[in-house]
Amino acid sequence: MKTDRKIVAVCLSPAIDTTFYINEMTDKVEYIHVDEEFSNASGKAPNLACALKNWGCKIPLHIVAGSQNVELYQSLLASQGMTAEFTLYPGRIRENITMVTRQKVQYKFNRTNTVEAYGWIAPLRGWLEREHVPGAIAVFCGSLPKGITPQQFMDLLMYAKGLGYELALDSPSLQYSQLVELSPLVVKPNREEMMLLWGLEAFPDDSGLGILLKRMTEDGIRNILLTLGHNGLILASGERFVSVGCGQPALSAHRVSRYRCTLEAYPVNNTVGAGDAALAGFLAGVTEGKDLDERAAYAFAFGTAKVWQEGTRMPVVQDIRKVLAAVEKI
Repeated sequence: MKTDRKIVAVCLSPAIDTTFYINEMTDKVEYIHVDEEFSNASGKAPNLACALKNWGCKIPLHIVAGSQNVELYQSLLASQGMTAEFTLYPGRIRENITMVTRQKVQYKFNRTNTVEAYGWIAPLRGWLEREHVPGAIAVFCGSLPKGITPQQFMDLLMYAKGLGYELALDSPSLQYSQLVELSPLVVKPNREEMMLLWGLEAFPDDSGLGILLKRMTEDGIRNILLTLGHNGLILASGERFVSVGCGQPALSAHRVSRYRCTLEAYPVNNTVGAGDAALAGFLAGVTEGKDLDERAAYAFAFGTAKVWQEGTRMPVVQDIRKVLAAVEKI
């Protein structure tokens, strides 16, 4: 795919995701035979970069990582057809383990980071400077590892903005006032992150959600890509809202274009990384000059096609195109 705008991605919290397939898990202490296993080099930004690479848009990627197991991460990244520039510091890249039974029951074990990040700011700033071209988009995704403070993260984002990057953000580490200050091209919360952003104990009803999204666009956040799991997604901008999927919120506070997916049934093998893929789809639409409705359809197609994949594997082109062909206006 020919792209008209450059995208770069930054990962501050990479992960090695390993999936084991087993027969069953019991309460007894016993040996569990692993029928099949595979590992991926993951993290929200690498997931996004992989989804774009599969679509035909390979982007520069910078990863800040612990050095102890980085060689394994790099080999997994290479096996996925990807490369990256690394800034290393003592410690280990976190490892996530998922066990899946034949009945599709999943048991997840997420290890914490064992790193103390330091000395990463100057190399990463230098990389951002070298990669910048007019109109470039910088993607910052994921939570912060131990040793990187929210203020350091905000300073980095302001630095990228000062270089002239437009920002695409998917991180729970930013407060609403900071998002307004950054005026990003797009933010991508899910339901829980939207509640956290606004300090809500429950997800708002359709009317309340429309008011919040409208407020965000009025405060200078140009696009909000709100992913809603099996209910699809909403892409909100100052122009209008676009809703894609089986859940169709009323959103009476703003003009809404509604789309549905006509696929009767499809496999849901693993939802981890679907939001990362959805953001990749939105950005693919941006680089290809698509309008708001098409960007929302791209985001939905990338995210939906991802759940057909096992583990944290990203969607493939033929599946994305299959979903896109099934998106129609209501």
